[in-house]
Amino acid sequence: MVLASNAMHMWRDRLIAALVASWAFLVFSGAKDDFSYDFGNYIGYFDRLASFTLEDFWSNLEQFAPYPYIFVPPAGLFEVGFAALTWALLSTGLESATVYALLASTSIAVRIFLLRSLGMKWPLVAFISIYSITLFEANAIRLGIALTICTAALLAMVRGRGMVAGTLLALASLSHLQAAAFAIPALAWYVIAPSGTRTAVRRLALAFMVVLASIVAALSLQFLDFAKVTDYAERISGASGLNAVSVTALVLMAAGLYSFALGRWRDQAGMQDRQMTVWGASLIAALPAVTILVIATEMGAVGDRIWQFAFSMLVGCSPLMSSDHKHAGAFSVVMWVCLLISVVSITVRYPLSNFFAPLIPHTPITPFTLIT
Repeated sequence: MVLASNAMHMWRDRLIAALVASWAFLVFSGAKDDFSYDFGNYIGYFDRLASFTLEDFWSNLEQFAPYPYIFVPPAGLFEVGFAALTWALLSTGLESATVYALLASTSIAVRIFLLRSLGMKWPLVAFISIYSITLFEANAIRLGIALTICTAALLAMVRGRGMVAGTLLALASLSHLQAAAFAIPALAWYVIAPSGTRTAVRRLALAFMVVLASIVAALSLQFLDFAKVTDYAERISGASGLNAVSVTALVLMAAGLYSFALGRWRDQAGMQDRQMTVWGASLIAALPAVTILVIATEMGAVGDRIWQFAFSMLVGCSPLMSSDHKHAGAFSVVMWVCLLISVVSITVRYPLSNFFAPLIPHTPITPFTLIT
């Protein structure tokens, strides 16, 4: 009876994900330049990418090594994984808008199903989807795809498939290099956790080392001699520093750390609690992001982006905290507050896309630049 019920829920989730994908495909297919700040630019770059050859890919990889970038005129630098996937779809003869719609709608549908597989309830699925679609699929499709792949990686971790998880995290970074800011510390904790969670002191010490190394690596971006990286590092973002989003993020991390230090990490059989380990990995990966968001205002765009990504992943892992972990309820409440503030900020206060119009009133959006 239980197996039949689980099978029914799985098919229901697949059906809902498919319906959402169909709706999203129609929305993206009919989108115009004022749909978001970057939609029109992506379409322009896709038009140019369609004329690429395999030789173009190879010469780009040689030119930009060790960075896995492909240059698309006039100024686009796209990770090779994303560029290759897009180019393969364009090579079938599909139009650029259709390819964008296919990539975005598939990413959204797969991520919804993955979140449900991680145990997320539908209300939270809805709100985190509003947040991630607005920021990523509608504005930064590369990060949206990377977010979905990372979500699949965490599900693989929960199921004990470490090699699969590592491969998926590498693929996510080849979709957008900023995903590595989450992938590396998360994978590092997943690897060392079995020997590092016996006591709260040891757990915090190891976590501190991983977080510190991640912060140093991220802050070092501003010193690298590479145009794409330094461009992100030097951008100023109004979301950095102290504001409603960052303050609630700090409170969320404080609540998370308390539960991380004192929560139950072993099941009754004495085996490693894999779900808590994966949740801990997402928390540790989010700590460098929120630190940079708050203190490194001179490289605000980096902190803003990696926090948005890490926050989405942390919310995705929140169902892995069982109710008997210390202060899991407090963490959940703060997470919801942080999520609601963030959703209002990017959809009502400073609308970043019209994906949810007319549910959310249409806003005239003028891209800062437009590749045509």
